Amino acid sequence: MKIFFTVVIPTRERADTLRSCLESVLSQDYPNFRVLVSDNASNDNTREIVMGFKSEKIEYINTQKRVSMSENFEFALKQIDSGWVTLLGDDDALVPGALSRVATIINETNTRAIRSNGATFVWPSLIDSSFGRLSFSLKRGYTKVKSKKILLEVLRGNTSYTKLPVLYNGGFIESSLLVEAKKLSMGQLIHSVIPDVYSGILFSLIIDSYIYCHEPLAINGASRHSNGAAWASNKEDFSRNNPSFLFFQEMELPIHKDIPAAQSWRKIVSMHAIILESFLQARNFVSPTFVEPSFQDHLNVIMREVRYPSDEIHEWAKLFASKHLLSLSTAIKSASKHRNSLSVKVMKIVNQLSNGFSFSVVYGSSMTPLKNVYEASIIVGYSLSIGYPNYYNPSNLIRRLFQKIKFKQVSLEKS
Repeated sequence: MKIFFTVVIPTRERADTLRSCLESVLSQDYPNFRVLVSDNASNDNTREIVMGFKSEKIEYINTQKRVSMSENFEFALKQIDSGWVTLLGDDDALVPGALSRVATIINETNTRAIRSNGATFVWPSLIDSSFGRLSFSLKRGYTKVKSKKILLEVLRGNTSYTKLPVLYNGGFIESSLLVEAKKLSMGQLIHSVIPDVYSGILFSLIIDSYIYCHEPLAINGASRHSNGAAWASNKEDFSRNNPSFLFFQEMELPIHKDIPAAQSWRKIVSMHAIILESFLQARNFVSPTFVEPSFQDHLNVIMREVRYPSDEIHEWAKLFASKHLLSLSTAIKSASKHRNSLSVKVMKIVNQLSNGFSFSVVYGSSMTPLKNVYEASIIVGYSLSIGYPNYYNPSNLIRRLFQKIKFKQVSLEKS
């Protein structure tokens, strides 16, 4: 079955990174796709960059006026009426061969949603360096997962929301799911200020299962433009000039009534609070089939988070606890007990060791320039194609160490 893909790239005034993103998409070896660039009324040379490719696969649309990120996502997704769709950030990239791999998985599994995560590129602009930094998973294969089971684990704080069928950077959805979601939610797909998190939760409530691909299909780029990187920053003098500050100022969708706005530019200071807000919005249209955690349970999870400045979370937690008559002291004690428990410490060590063996890290240098996300995608694609980890990966270092030990043993035996 020949599957048609639409790669949607919402963008605004990021022409410097958009070029590399488009290069990664247009370099795909799968022929049956188009690229839809949704320009959120940029004032820079975004349109010129797009048109400069002179590719029949690219379609350029413009919102004509400044809108919020969620509205730009909605505007772009309204253009999709068939095939499969994925959204890609304008400082991100598709891994070479990604569309071919997704098409193969679809034909083998007959799934309606695919999710992949596991590659990150830190742009030089974010770390004030001449070169970027790349990390990516070396795992192979895919797994069918139960959506409600994973969602419940996310709500309990036991796993990341990126494991959900998020329609962003490595997430692929059959377009019929978009139609189904709109029918359930009054004709509008996105009802949260954080559209990527919301999409993962909404689709988890709609479908029974999806495919999680262990090998990366896209690279999550972190640049000076990134909302996520800016939101996580603890630089006080950075706030009013960063993308996340502008993002929160431009929000046109209201935060859910059960989530109080923080008394800072971040509005929502906790990652788990973002997850909860998206879940509460999605729950208005699709009822969960499981017993969901209580607000006290969510507060307990939120207080586990370590994010600076930490007093922001404490101040917000007071508002949340007061609004829902919760015990903040109980949440703090629960978080402390959780962090100090032996099982959590052991699991942390196990995860660190596992990541050391299953991830490759490439630091940009004169030998490996890594100046943009397209160059990073080539390295990931090459590493996946040869099925061999990067030379500096810990698993390779250990393998070579054992080889040296074995060689010395043989030499000693012969002598």
